[in-house]
Order: sequence, then structure tokens, then C-alpha cells
Amino acid sequence: MASFISLLDAESRRGMSQALIQGGVSREMGANAIQRMLQLVDLGYRRTTLLSDVRRWKEAYKQGELMKYTTMSGKLSQARYVESTWRMSSRYETLFSAKIRDPLTRKIVDRFVTITHQHDEFGQAVDDLTQTKTRGELQEQAETYFRKYNIDPKDIVGPIMPVMGFYNPFVG
Repeated sequence: MASFISLLDAESRRGMSQALIQGGVSREMGANAIQRMLQLVDLGYRRTTLLSDVRRWKEAYKQGELMKYTTMSGKLSQARYVESTWRMSSRYETLFSAKIRDPLTRKIVDRFVTITHQHDEFGQAVDDLTQTKTRGELQEQAETYFRKYNIDPKDIVGPIMPVMGFYNPFVG
């Protein structure tokens, strides 16, 4: 009997694979190991396409590393945002991470938040068509998010840092 995933078309499997590829790249896995991991969960797809996705995620991490060196009053450069057309609800999105001490286990874990670039227009949130936010403004939104979800500021044990940014030209 075929699994549900094997019944999906190639593009759907590719979309479902992106989080696993991102995780593999962040753990510095090679393309072969990522491909084997995807095949184990029935998400394998054409190798040349997979290699393209792996290269895109590596570029996203590389540009994200450079985001860390932007001053708080500096605007994050358009060059730091990697073009992506999947999974985005806003034209620009910046992913932030923070080291958080889990209040129950006391273990330190990474928590991530995606900040969408929007502004208020007549009481409605509207996507920014260009990247106009400073690192400080985006980081402040990330801090607000963590507070909103009851993460005690004393449990944030490391700086909230930008990890990567995405740009979708087809949104907005």
C-alpha cells in the first residue's frame, strides 16, 4: 500500500521537503545525506532540483550570517534577502533566533520567529514593497513576539539575532 506522501506530485513533495533541507543545511549535512534523509520519509525528488534547493539554503545561511554585522540603526541590505516563492505570506520576511532557557527543564533551546515586513495603512497591515526596516526595528518586533508568547525576558540567555531573510517578488 502506497503512503500518502508518495501519492503527492513532485512539486508538493518538494515544498514539504524544504524544512528538512533547511535543517540539514543548518547541521552542515552534505547533499547526499540530505537526499538519503528525504528518501527515508518518502520525500525524495529529482537530484538536480534538490542540489539547487540545497545551494539556495546554503546561500540563505551565508547571507544571514552577514545580517548579524548590520548595526541596529542600519537597514538590512536587499542583497541579504534570498529570493523564495514558497511559504511566504509577505514580500519580505526575516527569521530571528534566540537562545531560551526552558522554564520546565532548564535546558537551553533555540527558538525562532519569522518577522514579516509590513506597515499600517488605514488600520490594515500592508506588505512593504521594498526593504525599509532597520535591524533594530525588526529585532524589536522579534522581542515583542517572544514577550507576547510568555517567554520571560530573564529566560532569554543570548541575543536575539537575525538568521536569514527571504524575498518573494510575487507577493504584494
